[in-house]
This record gives sequence, structure tokens and C-alpha cells, in this order.
Amino acid sequence: MNRREVFIIKKRLSDLILPNYWDLLEDGIGDQLEHSRKMFLRGGRFSGKSYWAAHHIILSLLCLAAVHKEGEPWACCLALRKYSNTLKTSVYAEIANAIINLGVEDKFQMLTNPMEIRLKGTKTVIKFANLNTAEDYGKVKSIKWPGGYCRFIWWEEADQFQNKHDVDQILLSLYRGGEIFETIFTYNTPFSPSHWLNVGWRNEREMKSEGRHEKVYFKHVNLYDIPRGIVPEQVYEMAEAMREENLQEWKHVIMGEVGDPATMVFPNIKAVRDKDIDYSDFTMGPNQWRWMVGMDYGYRPDPTVGVVCGYNRLNKILWIVDETRGVGWSEEGIYLNVTEMLKRGGAGAKDLCAGAVNISSLINSEIDNRIIDSLRSKGLNIYPVKKISGSRDISYQFLTGGYGDLREIWIDSEQCPGIWAEFIGAEFSRRDIGGKEIIIQEWPTVNDHGIDATRYATLDLWSGRAVTGSRRTLL
Repeated sequence: MNRREVFIIKKRLSDLILPNYWDLLEDGIGDQLEHSRKMFLRGGRFSGKSYWAAHHIILSLLCLAAVHKEGEPWACCLALRKYSNTLKTSVYAEIANAIINLGVEDKFQMLTNPMEIRLKGTKTVIKFANLNTAEDYGKVKSIKWPGGYCRFIWWEEADQFQNKHDVDQILLSLYRGGEIFETIFTYNTPFSPSHWLNVGWRNEREMKSEGRHEKVYFKHVNLYDIPRGIVPEQVYEMAEAMREENLQEWKHVIMGEVGDPATMVFPNIKAVRDKDIDYSDFTMGPNQWRWMVGMDYGYRPDPTVGVVCGYNRLNKILWIVDETRGVGWSEEGIYLNVTEMLKRGGAGAKDLCAGAVNISSLINSEIDNRIIDSLRSKGLNIYPVKKISGSRDISYQFLTGGYGDLREIWIDSEQCPGIWAEFIGAEFSRRDIGGKEIIIQEWPTVNDHGIDATRYATLDLWSGRAVTGSRRTLL
């Protein structure tokens, strides 16, 4: 490679790097490349986090290639996302766009099968991978880097990774072959204060302030940090409309603020998968679980949602292990998708279910009797829920632990991403009353079809109870 050509960038960096990210370059390019570091870039939507990460990675790889010494391993990069169907249109597209913006597309070979981007004349390669199943994790741990090592690890939409242990295991498998590594997390701020990234943000910042983490960088950005004219005006109009209609949503989605624990409807939820269970504890064995199925029918554009969950009376735990959801399903579509869910037998918790979830399982559902009759004729064991006075309040009080017989709600967030998003995002509203902001306990009425399916599934656990103070105002 002609090393002098590597630095022929056709635009000024000040025109490419957004001003709100300039402070991340304050050490100078050379000094940055001599130290390992972690970067946490969080905030609201449309704030340029992924744009900056892609440009930073390409610039760094070019600089390292220019000073590469014979016999040293070449710097490479792995870009990670949760789901495979988003790789090409997200991280791959961002990096390809950065290469084009820098005017160095003639230096790179961009492949789609395999999905790789190679720096010509070197062993530097950018690879892409998803991490959704156990098989995916195994593939990433076995990736080879001929002539190089994985120096840059980019976790895009890192908030979708619910388990810090899995992230740490991947990093341990990638921290090899070289001496300097850079790990970049870009993500929209998770709503839950207990999400590992929010906990890590607080803890890492505390350690940095004590001088123990000198090369850990934190950056919180939002739409309004970006100079006007870069993001379309329609985005600002949408953001301002959101601020007027739902201030709390605007604070979280646009400004990237962590959710207020006082407004969380379900502070008792926790992301748990089958491999997180300690089966040496007899109270967690198959005989201690009661398995239930529920379904909520949604009229377009709302989704129809089916759910499988288990209740452990001894530990006071409700565990949601599987879901199915779709919009505009016909009766045949409902039958096929719900049957497929039942055939999974509890998905990741299949061994624990021990056959208790099958195509004959009883399904509680709030749905038109005509549709229920049609589904029963096809073979589904489905029955309508019988509504009682105050049933919505009673079921929510059960799910939030108000009766004392439910301590935690576990959700397999990987198998049930839709239901996880509903539970974690369920929030009490705030109102200005007499100049004072008051939190009003009113149960969700939007984005709640998975919650409703769970309420119907657990009908026998809460029906017959009395309402104990619905819609109370919290100061």
C-alpha cells in the first residue's frame, strides 16, 4: 500500500465530524490510538451517535494502516447488532456512508456476501455480526482475523442487549491478538433506570471521577445538540409536536433521559432467560410452575398478541417466556401463528415447561365470539375471558404486586421483545395541578396488547379479588 495516499481525505474533518463530538477528539488522533478505551455514546434519537462512530472507526483504521509496521497485526473492526435483518441497513450502511463521505471509497472493497469491508492492500477488515441466539454468540467467539486482530468493537443499539454478562463474555473472547482495544457503545438511553447500561453509566462515571478509568469516555447527546440544517426540519417539527402532546415521551425519546422510577408502572420487572435459572434450587423445578396462555385481539393497526407465561407460587414470580404478534391477521393467520407458538412448548423454557405448553393448552382471550368459534373449530382450545367489575384495576394490582403474591415479573426479553418493550415502557402520566406536577396512577391504554394478553393468561390468579384503591394520586 502507498501509505501517503491513505491520508488523502477529500473533505475537511470539521465538515464531517459534528461539532458536538469534537471533544471526543481532544486527545488528538495520535494519542487516541496509543491507548485502550471505552466509549459510551447515549442519548435521544437523531443525535448522530452512529454517524460519529462510523466516521471515527474509518479514520482510525486509515491512520493505523498508515503507520503499520511489518510483523505487527493489522487493526480490524467488528460491528455488532442484536438482529441480523438490521445489519445491512444500519451498521454496514453507516460505515459505507462514512467511507463515501471521506472520499476514500477507492481504498476499500465493500462486500455483501460475506458482509465485509476490506481496506485494500492490507489485512484490515471490518466484519459484521448479529447476537440473538446461542448459536450467534458461538459464531462470534470463533471469528478469525488472519493477519490482524479485532481492535475496534462497535455495539450499535447496545440497549437491545439486555444481559451485561453476555456482553462481557463476547468482549473477553475478542480481547486477544493485540494490546490496544477500543469498545464503542452507541444507543438510545434505555427507559429503565435498572438497565445495565444505565447502571454502568453511573458506576463507570463514578470510577472515572476517582481516577481509575482514565480512558473511559461518556457522551450524552440529543437532537438539539446538532447544528440546524443537518437533520430535516420535519424531525424538529415532529419533536416539538411530541413535546406539546406528551412531555414525558419527548424527554425520553428526543432528549434521551432515563425514565423516572416513580412513574414506572412495573418496577418489578426483570430480564431473565432459561440459562439464568439456578435449577439446583428445588423451588424452581418443573413441578413448581403453573403454565398459562393468553391472547389479545387487535384491530388494525393494533397487533394481535399471544403470550405464554408461568407462575411460581413459592417464589412469587411470573415468567413470560414466549410471544407471537402481528397486525391484520386473518382467522387463519391467528390460528397458524398461535399454534406455532404453542408448538415451541415454552421456547427457551421448554424443559422447564415439561410438556405443559402444547397445542391443546387452554387459551384465555378477549375476542369476538364469532372469531373464537372459528378458532375452536380449527382446533384451538380458546375461550373468552369473563369480565368482572373492576377487572382492569384488579389485574394491574396483581401484576404490580399490590396483593403481595407477586414479587417479580420475569420476561425473556430476547424471545419476547415486544412484550418487554411494553412492560418496560409502561408509565404513569404527569399532570400540572395547581402549579405542581403530580403523578397520576392511571393504567396504560396504549401500547398494551402484550400486557393485556398477560392479564388474560393470568385470569385465574387474580379474578375474584377486591379492588384496593384504584387510580390513586401519587405525590
